[in-house]
Amino acid sequence: MNILPDDDLPFDASMLDRLAMVAIRVGLNLQPGQDLIIT
Repeated sequence: MNILPDDDLPFDASMLDRLAMVAIRVGLNLQPGQDLIIT
């Protein structure tokens, strides 16, 4: 499995990070200061 550097990805990695952040905040209603623990 090859891991591509961010510059070689077919999408903008920062936009993927933003999508993940929005999904957590909206989907879980996670507020600033709260911790998300995944087990």
